[in-house]
Amino acid sequence: MKRLSHRFLTRPPTLPQQGGFAFIIALIILLAVSILGVTTIRAALVEQRLATVSLDRNIAFQAAEAALHIGERVALQHARTVSPSPRLQADESCNPTVYQGCSTGICDQVDPDCSWRALDPDFTGWFTVTDADLNMGPLAGQQPAYLVEFLGGDYKCREPDPTKPSDPNNNCKRYRITARSQPDGSHRATVILETIYATE
Repeated sequence: MKRLSHRFLTRPPTLPQQGGFAFIIALIILLAVSILGVTTIRAALVEQRLATVSLDRNIAFQAAEAALHIGERVALQHARTVSPSPRLQADESCNPTVYQGCSTGICDQVDPDCSWRALDPDFTGWFTVTDADLNMGPLAGQQPAYLVEFLGGDYKCREPDPTKPSDPNNNCKRYRITARSQPDGSHRATVILETIYATE
Protein backbone atom coordinates (compact mmCIF):
# COMPACT_ATOMS: atom_id res chain seq x y z
CA MET A 1 0.00 0.00 0.00
CA LYS A 2 1.34 3.36 -0.95
CA ARG A 3 1.51 6.08 1.63
CA LEU A 4 0.11 9.24 0.45
CA SER A 5 1.94 12.38 1.54
CA HIS A 6 0.01 15.51 2.08
CA ARG A 7 1.62 18.86 1.70
CA PHE A 8 -0.04 21.79 3.27
CA LEU A 9 0.91 24.96 1.56
CA THR A 10 0.88 27.80 4.02
CA ARG A 11 1.27 31.39 3.04
CA PRO A 12 3.40 33.50 5.46
CA PRO A 13 1.47 36.19 7.30
CA THR A 14 1.58 39.51 5.57
CA LEU A 15 2.18 42.71 7.45
CA PRO A 16 0.10 45.73 6.65
CA GLN A 17 1.74 47.72 3.92
CA GLN A 18 1.27 51.07 5.79
CA GLY A 19 2.71 50.00 9.17
CA GLY A 20 6.26 51.36 8.78
CA PHE A 21 5.15 54.59 7.15
CA ALA A 22 2.66 55.35 9.95
CA PHE A 23 5.39 54.82 12.54
CA ILE A 24 7.67 57.32 10.79
CA ILE A 25 4.85 59.88 10.60
CA ALA A 26 4.17 59.40 14.33
CA LEU A 27 7.83 60.03 15.14
CA ILE A 28 7.88 63.18 13.02
CA ILE A 29 4.75 64.51 14.76
CA LEU A 30 6.23 63.68 18.18
CA LEU A 31 9.44 65.52 17.27
CA ALA A 32 7.52 68.58 16.05
CA VAL A 33 5.41 68.70 19.23
CA SER A 34 8.57 68.38 21.37
CA ILE A 35 10.29 71.23 19.53
CA LEU A 36 7.18 73.40 19.86
CA GLY A 37 6.98 72.67 23.59
CA VAL A 38 10.64 73.50 24.19
CA THR A 39 10.32 76.73 22.18
CA THR A 40 7.24 77.76 24.16
CA ILE A 41 9.00 77.10 27.48
CA ARG A 42 12.03 79.11 26.38
CA ALA A 43 9.86 82.03 25.27
CA ALA A 44 8.02 81.96 28.61
CA LEU A 45 11.33 82.01 30.51
CA VAL A 46 12.61 84.95 28.46
CA GLU A 47 9.38 86.89 29.08
CA GLN A 48 9.62 86.15 32.78
CA ARG A 49 13.21 87.42 32.89
CA LEU A 50 12.25 90.59 31.02
CA ALA A 51 9.38 91.21 33.40
CA THR A 52 11.68 90.67 36.39
CA VAL A 53 14.29 93.08 35.00
CA SER A 54 11.62 95.69 34.27
CA LEU A 55 10.18 95.38 37.78
CA ASP A 56 13.64 95.57 39.33
CA ARG A 57 14.51 98.69 37.33
CA ASN A 58 11.21 100.38 38.26
CA ILE A 59 11.81 99.70 41.95
CA ALA A 60 15.37 101.03 41.68
CA PHE A 61 14.13 104.15 39.86
CA GLN A 62 11.49 104.83 42.52
CA ALA A 63 14.09 104.42 45.28
CA ALA A 64 16.51 106.85 43.61
CA GLU A 65 13.74 109.35 42.90
CA ALA A 66 12.57 109.27 46.51
CA ALA A 67 16.14 109.86 47.69
CA LEU A 68 16.42 112.77 45.23
CA HIS A 69 13.39 114.48 46.82
CA ILE A 70 14.87 114.00 50.29
CA GLY A 71 18.09 115.56 49.03
CA GLU A 72 16.11 118.57 47.78
CA ARG A 73 14.68 119.06 51.27
CA VAL A 74 18.18 118.91 52.73
CA ALA A 75 19.42 121.47 50.18
CA LEU A 76 16.54 123.80 51.00
CA GLN A 77 17.33 123.65 54.71
CA HIS A 78 21.01 124.27 53.99
CA ALA A 79 20.21 127.28 51.80
CA ARG A 80 18.39 128.95 54.71
CA THR A 81 21.47 128.79 56.93
CA VAL A 82 24.41 129.40 54.58
CA SER A 83 25.38 132.83 53.38
CA PRO A 84 25.82 133.51 49.66
CA SER A 85 29.35 132.76 48.56
CA PRO A 86 31.02 132.94 45.17
CA ARG A 87 31.71 129.84 43.12
CA LEU A 88 35.14 128.24 43.28
CA GLN A 89 37.26 129.04 40.26
CA ALA A 90 39.36 126.55 38.33
CA ASP A 91 43.06 126.63 39.24
CA GLU A 92 44.12 123.25 37.79
CA SER A 93 44.51 121.62 41.22
CA CYS A 94 41.92 119.57 43.06
CA ASN A 95 41.68 120.34 46.76
CA PRO A 96 41.23 116.97 48.55
CA THR A 97 39.88 118.65 51.67
CA VAL A 98 37.10 120.30 49.70
CA TYR A 99 36.55 117.11 47.70
CA GLN A 100 35.97 114.92 50.76
CA GLY A 101 34.27 117.63 52.81
CA CYS A 102 30.83 116.09 53.20
CA SER A 103 28.68 115.64 56.29
CA THR A 104 25.04 114.66 56.79
CA GLY A 105 24.49 114.61 53.06
CA ILE A 106 25.85 118.11 52.31
CA CYS A 107 29.18 118.55 50.54
CA ASP A 108 31.36 121.62 50.33
CA GLN A 109 31.37 123.65 47.17
CA VAL A 110 32.26 121.76 44.04
CA ASP A 111 35.86 122.24 42.99
CA PRO A 112 35.80 122.43 39.17
CA ASP A 113 39.23 120.78 39.08
CA CYS A 114 38.05 117.65 40.92
CA SER A 115 36.32 114.68 39.34
CA TRP A 116 32.62 114.09 39.77
CA ARG A 117 32.12 112.68 43.25
CA ALA A 118 29.17 110.50 42.25
CA LEU A 119 31.29 108.42 39.84
CA ASP A 120 34.27 107.98 42.17
CA PRO A 121 34.18 104.46 43.67
CA ASP A 122 36.46 105.61 46.52
CA PHE A 123 34.21 108.49 47.55
CA THR A 124 32.59 107.82 50.93
CA GLY A 125 30.43 110.91 51.37
CA TRP A 126 27.13 109.35 50.29
CA PHE A 127 24.35 109.78 52.83
CA THR A 128 22.09 106.76 53.16
CA VAL A 129 18.40 107.53 53.63
CA THR A 130 17.14 106.42 57.03
CA ASP A 131 14.12 104.20 57.55
CA ALA A 132 12.38 107.10 59.28
CA ASP A 133 12.53 109.18 56.09
CA LEU A 134 11.82 106.38 53.64
CA ASN A 135 11.14 102.67 53.81
CA MET A 136 11.23 100.99 50.40
CA GLY A 137 10.84 97.50 51.82
CA PRO A 138 12.93 94.40 51.08
CA LEU A 139 12.37 94.50 47.32
CA ALA A 140 14.55 97.60 46.94
CA GLY A 141 17.51 95.97 48.66
CA GLN A 142 19.39 98.52 50.75
CA GLN A 143 18.14 102.01 51.44
CA PRO A 144 18.95 104.52 48.65
CA ALA A 145 21.59 107.20 49.12
CA TYR A 146 21.97 110.81 48.05
CA LEU A 147 24.65 113.45 47.70
CA VAL A 148 24.01 117.20 47.88
CA GLU A 149 26.80 119.38 46.49
CA PHE A 150 26.73 123.13 47.09
CA LEU A 151 27.60 124.85 43.82
CA GLY A 152 27.73 128.40 45.15
CA GLY A 153 25.57 131.35 46.02
CA ASP A 154 26.28 133.84 43.25
CA TYR A 155 24.06 132.42 40.52
CA LYS A 156 21.78 134.69 38.56
CA CYS A 157 18.25 134.47 39.94
CA ARG A 158 16.31 136.31 37.28
CA GLU A 159 16.51 139.18 34.90
CA PRO A 160 17.05 142.46 36.76
CA ASP A 161 13.97 144.54 37.41
CA PRO A 162 14.51 148.00 35.87
CA THR A 163 12.03 149.50 38.32
CA LYS A 164 14.11 148.25 41.27
CA PRO A 165 17.76 149.09 40.65
CA SER A 166 18.80 147.86 44.08
CA ASP A 167 17.03 144.52 43.70
CA PRO A 168 19.71 141.79 43.90
CA ASN A 169 19.61 139.26 41.13
CA ASN A 170 22.97 137.50 41.44
CA ASN A 171 22.85 135.96 44.90
CA CYS A 172 20.88 132.79 44.43
CA LYS A 173 22.15 129.39 45.59
CA ARG A 174 22.40 126.29 43.43
CA TYR A 175 22.90 122.67 44.42
CA ARG A 176 23.72 119.55 42.47
CA ILE A 177 21.80 116.64 43.94
CA THR A 178 22.65 113.07 42.99
CA ALA A 179 20.70 110.05 44.20
CA ARG A 180 21.24 106.37 43.61
CA SER A 181 19.54 103.12 44.43
CA GLN A 182 21.56 100.53 46.32
CA PRO A 183 20.50 97.00 45.38
CA ASP A 184 21.65 94.08 47.47
CA GLY A 185 22.99 92.02 44.58
CA SER A 186 25.47 92.43 41.74
CA HIS A 187 22.94 91.37 39.11
CA ARG A 188 20.30 93.93 40.00
CA ALA A 189 19.66 97.32 38.44
CA THR A 190 21.26 100.46 39.84
CA VAL A 191 19.71 103.82 38.95
CA ILE A 192 21.51 107.15 39.39
CA LEU A 193 19.56 110.41 39.08
CA GLU A 194 20.92 113.94 39.15
CA THR A 195 19.37 117.39 39.20
CA ILE A 196 20.50 120.98 39.56
CA TYR A 197 18.32 122.43 42.29
CA ALA A 198 17.58 126.14 42.62
CA THR A 199 16.49 127.06 46.12
CA GLU A 200 15.55 130.61 45.10
